[in-house]
Amino acid sequence: MKTQFTITETVDKIAISSPFSHSNNLIFKAKGGQWDPESKKWIFDRTAVTADMIIAMFGEISQLVIARVPMSRIAEHDRQWKTGGYVIAIRFRHNSAVEIPDGVQLATGLWSPTGGTPAAPRVTGSADLSITMVMRRSYAEREGFDIVATDDDAVSNPLSDYSVRDLLDELRRRGIYPGDDDQKDLAA
Repeated sequence: MKTQFTITETVDKIAISSPFSHSNNLIFKAKGGQWDPESKKWIFDRTAVTADMIIAMFGEISQLVIARVPMSRIAEHDRQWKTGGYVIAIRFRHNSAVEIPDGVQLATGLWSPTGGTPAAPRVTGSADLSITMVMRRSYAEREGFDIVATDDDAVSNPLSDYSVRDLLDELRRRGIYPGDDDQKDLAA
């Protein structure tokens, strides 16, 4: 199971990588986040304010699940559908296809081929649209969503949310250089 965002933590910083969302970006800026164009991540100081923001938007660190998101719980922001900090779908132009991030699926129904107007594109779909998405169990339970599947392996490996590059960068930051067989303090 793969969720649409990654959160990388170091001793003093937190980095968030997630799909584009104008409304999320406004929250990230308001909470002190800085956009890093090189890594394409939002960088925050590791504070209680940042932790509270992450919990509010994505839930507490917990098992990943697939949950059904009721249409009544989807908020429309700009050209997007969202629940909390999770992006469900976006339409960039009224006549373009609906784009969905990792972890979002249509259980039933279809996206409409067009939606809105040239000046105000909108995500639209058939009346029988039903959406499932990968999210943190804590968020799904807090919001009262039906959990349709779980991934027990997601809990057993806390490093599974991090890329190899992020892990290597953290090791180097700590003074550990993988591949250097002469290091004596790897067990520390």
